[in-house]
Amino acid sequence: MKNTIFTLFLISTILTYGQEVEMNETLNIYEYTHVKEFDGEINDRLELFEDKMQELNYSETEKSNDGIKGENFFTKMIMGSAMEVHYNALIQFKDGRYKLTINNFRIKDERYGTVAVETLRKGAQKKWVKFINEKLPQVVANLENTDKW
Repeated sequence: MKNTIFTLFLISTILTYGQEVEMNETLNIYEYTHVKEFDGEINDRLELFEDKMQELNYSETEKSNDGIKGENFFTKMIMGSAMEVHYNALIQFKDGRYKLTINNFRIKDERYGTVAVETLRKGAQKKWVKFINEKLPQVVANLENTDKW
């Protein structure tokens, strides 16, 4: 029993910490990306992701022949004030695979407006990236979790 619990803990730790945003040196933005294979037609898979984005209240969704993109956010409470972390999700299809990219992280505060994570001071940037990395596995799981796969 202890071995089973330890194995489950180890697997969840690997999955959780394997998903982290990294600085894309070319674009100079933080982003997360992975590629997965799938069976079936692109249009079917594209429709599943479109339905999932609608279910998760993604805004500004745009669908093309080989992909879909949208915007969403998650919240962090700081001293009683809700800070929103907005991000873009892009899913591109090619040759039986899809590539999920999550980037363009912006902190939105009612009092101070919206600011890109990359423009924050290094100390604040590090704290926000840590928070984004904590939330990222759930964001990815929500997008990829469907009963119709």
